[in-house]
Amino acid sequence: MPASLPRIASEDTSSASPSGLPCGALADLVDRRRYLILTQCWVTAVALLLWLAVLSGMTSPALLLGLTFANGIGLAMRWPVFAAIVPDLVPRAQLPAALALKGVSMNASRIIGPLLAGALIASAGTAWVFALNAVLSTMAALLIMRWRHAPVPSPARAERLSVAILAGVRFAVQSAPLKALLLPRWREAMSRETLVLRGAMVQSAAMCGVAFSTHVLVAAPIMFVAGMAWIATANALIVSVQLSLPDWVRARGMAMYQMAIMGASAAGAALCGQVAALGGLRTSLLCAAASGAAAMLLAHRFRTPR
Repeated sequence: MPASLPRIASEDTSSASPSGLPCGALADLVDRRRYLILTQCWVTAVALLLWLAVLSGMTSPALLLGLTFANGIGLAMRWPVFAAIVPDLVPRAQLPAALALKGVSMNASRIIGPLLAGALIASAGTAWVFALNAVLSTMAALLIMRWRHAPVPSPARAERLSVAILAGVRFAVQSAPLKALLLPRWREAMSRETLVLRGAMVQSAAMCGVAFSTHVLVAAPIMFVAGMAWIATANALIVSVQLSLPDWVRARGMAMYQMAIMGASAAGAALCGQVAALGGLRTSLLCAAASGAAAMLLAHRFRTPR
C-alpha cells in the first residue's frame, strides 16, 4: 500500500513512534478490516490534501510539516494491523514465503518509487507526483474495501485500551519465544535461529569489507551480499514473532517488535553518525560491524530452550 508522502515519512520509522503500541492495542480491540480501511482512508485524505495544496500553490513549511505529521499518525496507526492480518490471508505453512515477498515488495517500492517520482518531476512537474500518489492511495483504499473478512471473536475485544496495552506488554515480557526470538526450523539443514546468527555475521563481515574497500566496483557486490543477509535475517525474525503471537495479541506484539527494531535503528544511526564525524567513516562501519556481531553472539548465548 502506498505511503501518502513519498519518502517524506517512511512507513517503518513512523511505526517506531510512541503511538505504535496504543495503535497495536486498538487494532486488537476492534475489527481489523474496518480499522485498516479507516487508516488507509486517513492517509488517502492526507495525500489528496497535499496534492491540492501543491496544485494551488498554497504549500508552506508549516503546512508541509502539519501534513507530514498527520501522515505519520496514519502510518503509525496502520502498520500494526497491516502486519497482524498477514496470517489471516495465507496458510501458516506459507507464512515465511508471504512475509519474504512482502519485504521484497516494500524494498523494491523504495527503489522504484523515487526513480519514478524523479522522472515524473522532470517531465511533468511536482504536482503530478502527488497526484499519482493520491490516486494510488485511493485505489488501495478501494481494494481494501473489497476484502471480505469474517472477524474472529477475541477476548481482547472486551478490554479497555489501557488494559489492552498492559496485557500486550505483559505477554511480550513473559513470552520466552518472543523474548529470545527462537525460531522454528527454516529448512531441514538450517534452523531459523542459525539463519539469524549466520545472517548477522555475514552482514557484519560485509560492513568490514565495505569499510576497507577502495573502489565502488569492490564495494557494490559486498553491499549486495549484505542486503541479502539483511533480508534473510529480517524475514526469519518477523516470521518468529508472527508464529509466537496468538491472534488476540498479534497487533500489539507486532507494534512492540517494530518499535524495538526501528527505535534501535534510529539510535544506532545517530550514534554511527557521531562516530563517523569524530573518527571517520571506516571507524564507524567497523564499530557497527563489531557491535552487531557481539550483540548477536550475546543473544544466541542467552537463548531459551525450545
